[in-house]
Amino acid sequence: MNLFAILLLSIWYFFWLLQFWYFGVTINNMYDSIISRADTQYAVIGQAIGNASAVGNNPFIEIIKRYGQQILIIILSVIGAISLFYRDHSSRHYQTLRLFIFPFTLIMVFMIAMVGAQGFTMATRYLNYIMIMGVLFCAYLIVNLFNHMTKKPNLSSIAAVIVVIGITCMVMTLGLVDVYPSLYNAKGSYHTTQMSVSGMEWFFENRIIETPLVGITVAPGRYADLLLSPTERKEQNLPNYMFTEHTGGRIDDRRPPVHFGYGNSLSLGDYYDRETDFITNRQDIEYYSVTRPELGELYWQNEDFQRLSNDPKVDKVYWNSEYTMWKIRP
Repeated sequence: MNLFAILLLSIWYFFWLLQFWYFGVTINNMYDSIISRADTQYAVIGQAIGNASAVGNNPFIEIIKRYGQQILIIILSVIGAISLFYRDHSSRHYQTLRLFIFPFTLIMVFMIAMVGAQGFTMATRYLNYIMIMGVLFCAYLIVNLFNHMTKKPNLSSIAAVIVVIGITCMVMTLGLVDVYPSLYNAKGSYHTTQMSVSGMEWFFENRIIETPLVGITVAPGRYADLLLSPTERKEQNLPNYMFTEHTGGRIDDRRPPVHFGYGNSLSLGDYYDRETDFITNRQDIEYYSVTRPELGELYWQNEDFQRLSNDPKVDKVYWNSEYTMWKIRP
């Protein structure tokens, strides 16, 4: 396969991806952001660092916890690609592998452009795609390090041994953090249960479209994609998530006030000037009371959810083991 064929396939693959709505919207948003030079908020990383600092955790540990594997693979991949380009640029043995340097570089440039245009919110979604191709250059790097280890003892072979041991230890450490529960890898589950689907089905069937909706982790737009027809989705006009970072730095936050405002008021209804739907689920409670209890003081605690049942301006209209639907009255 020559370079022309690879380029042709790459162009075809790009336009094939454009058929998917989400990828097409991402490209359009990047273009609009770069042309308009709008300021972008890095909400995902910023919020994680802010949460870590507020509860006394090390922000560096928070970043390693979330993206440690990706960072390690990308660093090794870049080193391997550079080494391949300079050390074995004429070797026929690595002729096929060298063909991947060009698409790997394009992906890296694409990621940098995404960070500059849309922030880390969208860019981190594509880290796994870099890792898939980067593994090739990681393998090349480690193979060359092993070759150095088999040579006569000298400074370079000793350095190769140290590097291989270091890489192995880092991979094992990151693996242990992922496999075994700890404060550094606790996170909520995004699995969808049948009771969750049943709850949202009831909501769509009984919702008054003109009534606004608030929530914490509920994703109404995602359920609408699953349960409703295109016409019904358009009529419902619901966001995918309750907290969204838009192009240009605009933040759409439809969550209720922290602690449901009970620190400054006796009722959640005092914060709304019209009747509002409110959805809570089991993940809301478990995340801030079990998974990350240290964040409960900053956001919502178990007793805050219990007070909702006694709030005179909040009525429970539906409940199952996963979802609870409330009606907030001003």
